[in-house]
Amino acid sequence: MLIRAVIKNYYSIGEELEFNLLPEPYKKTHPDHIYQDKRVRLLKASAIYGANGAGKSNFIASLRLLKDIVSGAFEIPDKTTLIENRLLSGFRQEPVHLEVEFSYLGYYLAYELEFKDGVIVSESLYELGFEKEDVLVYERGYDSRTEKIWITPGDKFFTSAKEKMLLSLLTDNLLSPKKPVLAMAEVLKNELVSSAKEWFDKGLEVVFPMTKFTTLVPSLTDEEFSGFANDVLKSFDTGISKLDVRILPLEQSGLSLQVVNRIRERLESSPETKLIVAEDGTLAERRDGKDIVLKPQTHHLDDQGHDVSFDLFDESDGSQRLIQYIPVLRSLMTEEKTIFIDEIERSIHPSLLKALITKILSEGDRLKGQIVFTTHECNLLDMNILRPDEIWFVEKSDSGSTSMYPLTDFDVRQDLDIEKGYLRGRFGAIPFIGNLRDLRWK
Repeated sequence: MLIRAVIKNYYSIGEELEFNLLPEPYKKTHPDHIYQDKRVRLLKASAIYGANGAGKSNFIASLRLLKDIVSGAFEIPDKTTLIENRLLSGFRQEPVHLEVEFSYLGYYLAYELEFKDGVIVSESLYELGFEKEDVLVYERGYDSRTEKIWITPGDKFFTSAKEKMLLSLLTDNLLSPKKPVLAMAEVLKNELVSSAKEWFDKGLEVVFPMTKFTTLVPSLTDEEFSGFANDVLKSFDTGISKLDVRILPLEQSGLSLQVVNRIRERLESSPETKLIVAEDGTLAERRDGKDIVLKPQTHHLDDQGHDVSFDLFDESDGSQRLIQYIPVLRSLMTEEKTIFIDEIERSIHPSLLKALITKILSEGDRLKGQIVFTTHECNLLDMNILRPDEIWFVEKSDSGSTSMYPLTDFDVRQDLDIEKGYLRGRFGAIPFIGNLRDLRWK
């Protein structure tokens, strides 16, 4: 579960930006929105508002970047100029700073990473102490003069001869200037390091508007998930009577002959491999010696009550977007996971979105994870749906730097119409509208 994130010098984010999911102690509304932990209380949701171009997506992208660096899906670029804040001259020599605090599997950890021009400048992992001092697990740095990496373990960790040997091996032979220590968790075999790595791999998920259905087909092969998915679709009156998977021979997949041949070669060399081969999540695999595809499909009833099947991409954008959220919703109910969704309202009707968020947050103790989303949909600015500390605003200054602040920074009454106040500019984070007459349209 995410506790806090701190970002600095990343795209529009210049000065240190902080976001947290810590509830205000004096706010008593919606107590079921708080995750009660033995050491820390955390909010289960947050909605982030702001004008176009204010930096909402940059904040979400920074967390995805950190996840991808740790997992190895993204390598730190040789030149970081294009991802740094280029409007504030004081940051041109500064590294990109990404930092998160989180709880996972009973551990409470803080991870920080700084990098510039293909080199990790600093990296650290701490065990959070809360009322006590944080405890260093390891700290990593880089000597630009000698181009050497150094790692300092905490006093409580890496104390045995074997652990010291592994750390030395990592420093001298395995670790490159671009590779974080956390990515080498399997080598170090330290419980806290492994738990931190696992949180990035499994406990943090980021969904963008263009994210496709990569987990849909494997999920639909599970009977329990399939039942959940179809219950969701029926409850929101999409017209879809059923969502399932059709199994076809690879040659009937509709893919080009060139692509089919490449897939065959991959499956021939690695029969256990499962390949995502289309944007709808179609999966290719070898089963009983035959190459097949598992293709998601929807079902509707025609005017005589007969079943008619459709490809997923035959559905409306709104139905596709809702289907994309189903694995996310299931994860929230079953896993200790933090899920960020950028532009959650994309292609979703406002009334449906309001019902969806209300339903998620009404689950109480059944809700195991956290959901954080950016949106422009103002009908969610409702104290009957969200707590004041669950609402955050993003604004860009005249200098071009993004700032972020919660609604609780303002003195608001429980009966205040938050939506109206926001649209009138009381809380900032709205677009400045120039005089349209100056456009001189004819």
